[in-house]
Formats: sequence, C-alpha cells, structure tokens
Amino acid sequence: MNLVTRCLRALSVARAAAVACAMLASAVANAEGAVQWPVSAGGNGHWYQVVRSAAIGNSWSAARALAELDGGHLATFSSAAEWSFARDQLAVPDSAPPVTGIMFLGGSLQAGVWRWIDGTAWLSPTPWWNGIDCGGGVPSPQGDGQTLQTFCGGTAWDDRGPEGGGALDKALVEWSADCNNDGIVDYGQILDGTLADANTNGVPDTCESTLLVPSQYPTIQAAIDAVPAGAQ
Repeated sequence: MNLVTRCLRALSVARAAAVACAMLASAVANAEGAVQWPVSAGGNGHWYQVVRSAAIGNSWSAARALAELDGGHLATFSSAAEWSFARDQLAVPDSAPPVTGIMFLGGSLQAGVWRWIDGTAWLSPTPWWNGIDCGGGVPSPQGDGQTLQTFCGGTAWDDRGPEGGGALDKALVEWSADCNNDGIVDYGQILDGTLADANTNGVPDTCESTLLVPSQYPTIQAAIDAVPAGAQ
C-alpha cells in the first residue's frame, strides 16, 4: 500500500468517525431529559427520551443508528400502560403542521407483519391513526408505509411511507439494557454515577470487553501476524 492510499484510507476512517461522534454528541445532549418509568409505579424501570437531531435526516434507519450509538434503541411497546406513560411524559409537538408530535418508533413492517426491532411482542390493540381523526383504527391510507411513527400530536401511531409526509428529525429512544444483571437498567446507573461510562456510549465501562495485547508484541496486528498459519 503506497503512502497516498494510506492517507486516503485514514481520511475516510476519520471522516466516518467524525460523523459518528457528531451523532452521538447530539444524542447525549438530548438524553439529559430522559425519564424513567419506575418499577415502584408499576413500570419496567426503562428510560425514555425524545431525541431530536438533524442527523436523523428523515430516515428511520438513521434514527435507529443514532439511538444505538448512545446505548439505546428506538422505543418499543408491549403494553398499553407503557405506551400511555411514554405518550403522556414525552409528547413534544413541533411549531407547525403537518409534523406536529411526529417521531420515529422502533417498529417496521416485515413480510407483511408489524414487528418491533427488539423482538418485543407487538402491542394489541394497536393505537393506529385511522386516516380521518385521532380515535384509532386501521393504518392511515399511505399504503406503502414500512416504518412506524407517532401521529396526532404523539397520541397515535401511523405507518410512514418512503415519501415521508414532511421532514422528520425526532425519535423516541428507550434504554432497557441491564448488562451486569443487577436488576437495574444500566442507563439510570450511568446517569446517577453508579456506573462509569468514560466513552459516553451508553454502555457501562464494566460491561465492555478489553482486548489485551501480549506484552511481547508491540501491536495487535503484530500478535496476529505471529500466529502460525493454520493455527486454531
């Protein structure tokens, strides 16, 4: 590999890292307003936050990536009580229609069936917008919606077609991981300082693996290169 090729590759990696860091910084800044559905109130202990970022760019996939960069995921709901809590606590309307209260959720249409990204059982009955008012019903008549968004000021759900129906830069993010199995959602312990998160990725440092290089080798690559061909 010549010097020019190496420089171009380094620039490409640096650019990708810069974009990821910018997205993560946006998520972290918004996550300060996260709210918990406490177990003491009949909840699941999970944390929820509306994240707004230009990085979403009207894309469900970008919203999903942004949530995961901060250790969370697009919100999923298996009970009416959970949805009711999130709806009442986190609905934040925009200043102008037609995107008032619209944000991405963690549902998508897969082989004709609506599913959550984390495998959670789908909420039934589903609080669909019926295309006429906000009283619930069948999905709205977009017809080609493949992803899920809130609608009606955040009170109902709607399928979102590729045409989008207007710019969308918000997503509802949920934190539910408990990587150390102590019965407490990690994100809350990061917020209160119980668990350290030095790289601010939403995952406790104690739950992230560290790759140790044998002391006789200067780099990971050197250690790899020293392994005999065919070794297991």
